[in-house]
Amino acid sequence: TLFEALLHAGGVIQTPGSVERGNTQSDTDAQEKARGHSIDSCIAAIDRGDCHINLIDTAGYDDFRGSTLFAFAAVETVMVV
Repeated sequence: TLFEALLHAGGVIQTPGSVERGNTQSDTDAQEKARGHSIDSCIAAIDRGDCHINLIDTAGYDDFRGSTLFAFAAVETVMVV
């Protein structure tokens, strides 16, 4: 939901998707849609003026902790929400 809201506020998408409707930008796999949560990491970017922000949506469940930690290795700064 936060990922969708940020992409919408950043002007990347016109309408935020929702997990309930199965039309989010980050959960595109059939298993992710069926489970209602992320399994794989997804990257998107927002550009506003001179500011470039990369967003990485990762799985929140402990079962997928490894792939989440792997995504953190690719960034200089991280904010966990």
